Amino acid sequence: MQNQWKLFLTIAATIALISVQSVNAGTLSCSVATTCPSGTVIWRMSGTSNAHAELPSQSAYTQLVCCSGVTGLGTSCAGTFATALKLSGTTNAHSEQNSQANYANNACISVPSGGSVSIGYQATNCTGFDTTLGSMTGTTNAHVGDGTAYTTKICGTAAGAAASLTFVVSTNNFSSITPSTAVFATTTLSVDTNNPTGWNVTVARDDADTTMDLDTDATVNITDQTAWVPGAATTTAGNAVRISSFINSGDVLGMRVMTASGTPSFISTAWWGTTDSYIDSATTLWAGLDSTAKKIGDSSVSSGGSAKLNTVLYYLDVPSAQKTGAYSGGITFTATMNP
Repeated sequence: MQNQWKLFLTIAATIALISVQSVNAGTLSCSVATTCPSGTVIWRMSGTSNAHAELPSQSAYTQLVCCSGVTGLGTSCAGTFATALKLSGTTNAHSEQNSQANYANNACISVPSGGSVSIGYQATNCTGFDTTLGSMTGTTNAHVGDGTAYTTKICGTAAGAAASLTFVVSTNNFSSITPSTAVFATTTLSVDTNNPTGWNVTVARDDADTTMDLDTDATVNITDQTAWVPGAATTTAGNAVRISSFINSGDVLGMRVMTASGTPSFISTAWWGTTDSYIDSATTLWAGLDSTAKKIGDSSVSSGGSAKLNTVLYYLDVPSAQKTGAYSGGITFTATMNP
């Protein structure tokens, strides 16, 4: 006679950095220099004072108004933007403030949709703005210079789009199980975020000792595979192993991240292997759950405007001596935007 158990695995999800709690990202910072290796050139000048100006697409002048600090900063004069200066020509130009209507060539500063940007002109300093882009001799027909050259300052403030993350978790339960016959279940993780540096997901079991306990007696457990320890980087192997290397003769609960429905930027094949086999395979790696949250995947990019799905697969087998009954346990997944 074979004994069977109906085993249930309950999944709880924790969401980190909910969109309504997010703030506009980045603070605009500008300076005048001869190089701008990691920033955006807003306009170019013939010198640091008494200078003519040109659009950033030109190459005659070597003094660059270089701005940074906001993700997606650009020079588009469409979308979310502000005109910093209006020029009498594309190069060798006099300048005027953006409230004037004499010149048709605009030097603009732009941010992605959802952000904000503003330009103002103040005497003496740029109090109330993030940064000083430069200075100018008047409202129109003006020469320009760096921030110290003239009393009238060209001031700017910008912020990137507010980052948001939506995290949805769904799962299925294990079927009834016969000892020495493994069964499988899955959890689907759906992440949608506009955070340009991506997101990561961690998992932890809710119980301190094991993931699954007998409902009528919490001292009766199902053995967990050795708790997951991720590699220091997603390119470095963790301690996940193939099925033939499981502890307790393979009578354990284990988990892995599947490659089939994941996104390449999230999946670490160094951690979980390159194939999604349900039998022993050297390229299908598994680990146990820990009571301390451990990272199981990391994306380095945003979800690109649509939710990305990643699947966690569970393996479960029990010995013939396992006490019959209904077992259950809780797992918490946490999705967090990368800094």
